[in-house]
Amino acid sequence: MTGDTALGGPARGFPETHWSVIAGAKDRKDPRWRERVEQLAKLYWRPIYRHLRIQWRMSNEEAKDATQDFFSEMLEGKYLREVEASRGRFRAFVKACLDNAVRQSKRSEGRLKRGGGVAIVPLDAGDDSPLDPPAPDEPPEASLDREWRRALMAEAVGRMKEAYAAEKRADWFEVFRRIDLADGDRPKYRDVAAAVGIKETDVDNRLSHARKRLFEIVREVVAESVADAEALEREMKELFPD
Repeated sequence: MTGDTALGGPARGFPETHWSVIAGAKDRKDPRWRERVEQLAKLYWRPIYRHLRIQWRMSNEEAKDATQDFFSEMLEGKYLREVEASRGRFRAFVKACLDNAVRQSKRSEGRLKRGGGVAIVPLDAGDDSPLDPPAPDEPPEASLDREWRRALMAEAVGRMKEAYAAEKRADWFEVFRRIDLADGDRPKYRDVAAAVGIKETDVDNRLSHARKRLFEIVREVVAESVADAEALEREMKELFPD
């Protein structure tokens, strides 16, 4: 990637990806070990949890425990020997390892081995609320991909909010939040302008800026989960087919 990044400043080449993060996560003596683990868990715990609920029919507590156990086993190096960045999408690797772990656990009538007492998944992860069922034409195993996209967008929106706040332009994000993240019908521009305290003509400009910025940040987040620029372009086309 070249040019300026969405967060400001020149791009510094292809970013550190989840492939390289997990390769470093296996060394607990590494000062950045915990940071690397949390970086992975931040994007993947909910997609993994919901995949276990939908695909493997686990209860809330079972899925939370299994998600915790999966991350623990990954940190112990069980799956790291199989990591090859050339495999492409990191989430495909995660899904394959996860499903294999569940199958093995079911065959042995046991559980994934909890490793090291390290809490990776938030204790309040998951809930008992109804899960969104797969679409009629969507196989249950696609749930992880769907939830990963949701997590990715949430991460990108969070980064954009932080970036605008750091620039003391929080009202730019507020315009985006009130319109593009609105529940139900979108409000009229004049109502948003009055609520935020800006001119109505400024609403369109700030919304357009925020949408472009979000696209750039999404690209940055996706780049962290693929092995190369070619895979990045494939992911972006899936997320934004038009």
